[in-house]
Amino acid sequence: MKRVYLYFIILIALLPSGKRLIAQEWLGIAGSNFAGNTGLNINPATVVGAPFNKEFHLFSMGLSVHNNYVYLPRYSKSIFKLTKGDIKKQSVSDRYTQSPDKQAYYKLDVRGPGKMRSSENSGFAWNLAYRHAMSARDVDYHIAKFMLEGFNYYPQHKINFTTDPYKLNFMSFYEIGITSGRSLIQSDLHYLTTGVTGSLDIGNAAFFADGKNMDYYLPNSEELNVSNVNLDYGYAFGGQRITPFDLLRPRGIGGHFNIGLNYMNGRNPSAYNGKAKAKLYNYRVGVSLIDVGTIQYMNQTKYFSYTNRNTVWLGIDTTDFKNLAYNDSMLGVKFTGAPDGAYITDNFRMYHPAAFSIQADYAVTRHIYVGATWVQHINLFAHQVQRSDIIAITPRYETRKFEIALPYSFYNYYQHRLGLAFRYKWFFAGSDRLGAFTGLYNLDGIDIYFGFKFFASTKKKNTKFKPSDCYNRF
Repeated sequence: MKRVYLYFIILIALLPSGKRLIAQEWLGIAGSNFAGNTGLNINPATVVGAPFNKEFHLFSMGLSVHNNYVYLPRYSKSIFKLTKGDIKKQSVSDRYTQSPDKQAYYKLDVRGPGKMRSSENSGFAWNLAYRHAMSARDVDYHIAKFMLEGFNYYPQHKINFTTDPYKLNFMSFYEIGITSGRSLIQSDLHYLTTGVTGSLDIGNAAFFADGKNMDYYLPNSEELNVSNVNLDYGYAFGGQRITPFDLLRPRGIGGHFNIGLNYMNGRNPSAYNGKAKAKLYNYRVGVSLIDVGTIQYMNQTKYFSYTNRNTVWLGIDTTDFKNLAYNDSMLGVKFTGAPDGAYITDNFRMYHPAAFSIQADYAVTRHIYVGATWVQHINLFAHQVQRSDIIAITPRYETRKFEIALPYSFYNYYQHRLGLAFRYKWFFAGSDRLGAFTGLYNLDGIDIYFGFKFFASTKKKNTKFKPSDCYNRF
């Protein structure tokens, strides 16, 4: 436990961390014509003109973790050890290189009950969710090494280090979302829809660290000399030890929105109604802004700022980091001479992992599709969880009852990934990173999602319609 608090206080109060979030996109299922509620996260305009009347979303969950520094070696059955918690420090290897900066991410997405209704002209949906999102970036290699090995890593002693700017952001919240959409153009060749999702967010826990720079030196494992540090940090947690309940208690309120357009070329209403064995469309293209919003945290919340501070910390290797309140006071005394010398205020804002996205889908046959997705993060605020960037190609075989997809993604423009997803009636599951489960590669992250839902009236009941009103009947 001492090492855990040592890492925590180094991370939030003194040293920069370099992790980065990817908000999990569920690539294997999100681009499907039967994605339903799960597809609204990437483009809410798909709420209109779906090949079903109603979808009832029961439950889904996704977990995504990644970093580019520590890993478990391949062929070590590490994924099974990880699920059992049987991981020892001796089993972990690291990429001890000056470049690139070290990154990681963590994302948990739990979605509860939801419902979607869709027609030719309009669509409506609602959903409940609980989400975790964390990002950080620009870690220096020497900081990553001290966090892994502790201050007794002597090859880095007696060296003057300077850190680069970094940002670390974490937020957890409940989400109550409502989506509404309408068709804008309906003709024999062109079909254009728009949609918007508005969500009320109830914030639970949050943390940020905005580090500008730090100059430090360790002559040995017992002494830390900081000649200059500029850092803001804050959190919304209880004042004692962090527990799982800290991630559930309401501490703030806010909201976010998604907005999008979706265009279909050659949309075939007869195929949507199940009356013609033909392609649903020639191709479709969508654009969207996603996760644009903020949460104001104001309960059990603290904000601290250190500007041009310095200290000589003797006995750093044996310091007992007891709890958050104690740590705040100890840092205040060490760097300002007073327990509350760095305290600023009791509230702060956190911003969602906003992004711009383009989606495209080409119907090769009535059951075979090739989809493409691009997600580019938008980072405007200091206290903003940052999304990772993705370019993905997803071929899939799709019917009303069964679907299988093989998403290939180029993650953060440097890592190649291959996934697998399937849907059968009321159940779907997948991973955008299948290699983590094979044992053939070094394990530096995992990605998995699954869910339960069912459709009602997937075939339209109307048996008579004219070319002039085929887009108006449902």
